[in-house]
Order: sequence, then C-alpha cells, then structure tokens
Amino acid sequence: MKLLDTPMHEYFCDIYELTNGDIYLGYSKYPANNFLIGSSINMRLNSFGEIIEQSVLDIEDRDVHFRGVIEDNESILAKVHSFHKFSNSRFVKSGIHISLHGGTDKIFRFPAEYDSHGLGHITRTHDKTYLTGAYRKPGNLFYTQYLFVFSPSFDSLNFIEMDVKQTDGFYQLMKPMNNNRLWTFNLLKRRYEIIDDSYNIIGTYPIEPYFTSSFGFKWDTDTSFYFSCKDIRGPNPYTIVVGKQYHPVDTTNRLVKWWNKSDTVDFPAFVQNIDLKHKDTVYVGFTRNLNIQNPLFAHQPSWFVLLQLDSMLNLRWERFYGGDAYYVMGKIISTKDGGCLIGGWRYDYHNNADQQTGIILLKLDNEGLISSVDKPSEFQMRETLIYPNPGGDDMHIRIAVQHPAARFNLFDAQGRPVLEKVLHGPEHLINTSSLNKGTYIFKITSDYGLNESGKWIKY
Repeated sequence: MKLLDTPMHEYFCDIYELTNGDIYLGYSKYPANNFLIGSSINMRLNSFGEIIEQSVLDIEDRDVHFRGVIEDNESILAKVHSFHKFSNSRFVKSGIHISLHGGTDKIFRFPAEYDSHGLGHITRTHDKTYLTGAYRKPGNLFYTQYLFVFSPSFDSLNFIEMDVKQTDGFYQLMKPMNNNRLWTFNLLKRRYEIIDDSYNIIGTYPIEPYFTSSFGFKWDTDTSFYFSCKDIRGPNPYTIVVGKQYHPVDTTNRLVKWWNKSDTVDFPAFVQNIDLKHKDTVYVGFTRNLNIQNPLFAHQPSWFVLLQLDSMLNLRWERFYGGDAYYVMGKIISTKDGGCLIGGWRYDYHNNADQQTGIILLKLDNEGLISSVDKPSEFQMRETLIYPNPGGDDMHIRIAVQHPAARFNLFDAQGRPVLEKVLHGPEHLINTSSLNKGTYIFKITSDYGLNESGKWIKY
C-alpha cells in the first residue's frame, strides 16, 4: 500500500503495470482549494512501492492530466497527456502532449475555442497507435469524435475527424478487428460502433439504456469480452453489473450477473473497473457509498470494494478496504502475480478542513490481502461493513458473500450482551431503537473463518 498525501490536492489519473513488473502512476497536483491549473506528476515505482523515477509536466496556464504510457520492447516509448483551460464551464485551449523516449515532445493543439471532452483509451497494434477523443465546436450541441493514428515510432500521423452527420459522442474504447475494421464503444451514446478502414461508421449497436457509466471492458479473445458498469433501474439504483459478451456487437449472446441491490451508492471505478490476466480470475472494483453530488470531497466514510470471479462470473470472494475516510476508486488492474492493483484518492475529512485529497495505491495478492503496508492507522481490510457509524435506530450490516451465515453479537461498554442475531445472506438491517445512546462493541463470526470486531456508536 502506498499513500501520497501532501498539503497539495492530488487527483488520480491512471496506473499501469509495466512489462518488468514496475508500476507507472500518473496524477495531477493542485494547490488545495484551487483546481484550475494542475501539474502532471509521473512516477515509476518498483514492486515494493519505492519511487524509481519521477517527472513533472507543466504546460503554460493549463490543467494537465496523464492519459497513458506506451511500452516498446520493455522500454517506455511514450507518455501521453491531455491539457485544457477551464473557462465559462468549458474546457478550451486544449490539446495533446506526447513525450517520446529520448526527450522529444509532440504537441497537438486544437482550435482555442473548441470544448474538449478529453481522451479515450490508447490502442496499440503492431503497426499503429490510436488515440481517440472528442470536442465540441462553437455553436454545436454535439461532440465531434476524432482519431489520431500514429506509426509505431510516432514519426507519422493521420488525423481523422468523424463525420458529425454520422455520429455524436465519445469513444471510450477501441479495438482493431481481424477484417481491418475497428470496434468502438461510444460512451455518450452507450452503443458499440464498427468503423471500416476508411474510418466510416458502418454499424451501430445500442446497449440497454439503464446500463450506464462508468463502463469497463476487458477482451479475453478476438471476439469476446467481459464488461462491468452500473444499473440505474429503481428502486435501488447503482447496482453493479458484470457480464461476458461472446460476440463483439450481439448483446443477446452474453452472460450477465448483478452484484446485489444496495441501500447505498455503489459506483464502478472511474477509469477501469474490470480486468484479468488469467482466464479464470476476473477482478471487479468499485466504490461503496460514493457521494454523487460531491464525488471528491464528501464528509462520509466510503470503501473500495474488490470482487474476484471465475470465468463464468461466479463470485469467489469480496473484500472491503477503507472506511476511515472518504475513498474513491479510480482504476483496478490485474497483475502478473495473480493479484491486482487498485488506485484512487482519499479525502480525510476528519482531519482536513481544506478540499485536499491524496493518492492511494493498494497492491493485493490473489486472496485480496494487502501485500505491502504504508497506510493510515485506521485503514482496514474487512469482510463486513457496519454503517452508519455513529448511527441511530437502524444499523446496516454487509457481510461478504464467502460467509453465507454469521453470528452477530453486540455488547455495551461494560461487556454485557445487548443484542444477538444469526445472519443469513449479505445484507441486513438491524433495529437498534431499544438501545441507549453510547458506545457498543460488535463482534461478527462465522464457521468459514470470519472473526471481526469493532466499536459502534449510537448517537
């Protein structure tokens, strides 16, 4: 675990595992309470979380964001950033900055008045590198999508602006197909699109309107992929969806499962929320108890949630991390050792009056256990959640699915038992209206190895 927390405001952008096992982290840094002009910080860390090298990118009076790193023969070929200036609720004076190995920079600036939507996924093949994005031209309501198509060494360029009459939206992800066509996911339109080798859209395939962002995709073959997103249907919206689709565009040929209907907001990791390196070990990550109205600086506890599933989406286990502060998951990646890496941000609202977050990285083994420790004293990995805490006349309990039955005991400050329940299933609501205000000790155990305890306060 690595926590980067300074008096500045750090905003997570992306993480990668390099071919040799090193971790590449990119985030933006701002003065606390000022988020208009930020520097991009790039770090290379070894497997122990130690910083090997670090660089900073500033561009005039722009806000700079790390968007990806491109490797070639185990060396970093290029680092990609986007930049913009926020003015009158628009992202103007924007462009793309590519730092090449050897010190050469390539900068592409869009017309100053274009309203940028940023960059999508970077896609690399043996002979091309694709960068996707979108901007809105003055007077237009819709976004125009574009593609940068580079040679492998970035010494030649083809820029394609998609015909606005054909489509509107933003390509979050692109994948080359075997027939010289491109499969894309249009995030704003929530549909798959097929593009021919002349970059014309030749097919559009909508997905369910109640499936919404954040979306994550991971291809496991040339024709099939896993996906994760959220389901906003009532009465309990923000349910996590995980699926496997066996055809690039046919949504009738797929397996879909839901995590569970929640009494709080479960929100998929913003950058990427599903990944695998081994076919029978799929990781899905999201934030539990996200504040939709204030996703950066909420004064409430939240948790990273990690699921491990098999190839048929059967849930093996789930783990919860955090709860001592407000956490938001940015990305999850599967690592070569069978575990995973989580990146995001943390807002310590208990001890910080400023709007200032820190970057947090969690390296986990294949059982979800933290494999290195550099953490706040109250940070915990748990298999149960009790909330709100402090609470009132109702106590919510979430028990990880690997424990189908558990025993719940609550004791007063003198150690006297006041409540005992046998709990079956993951979600429970306990009536505590008969209890006096004060501090209580809870203990949750099971025959499957669960043994957790802590304090619960009734106000």
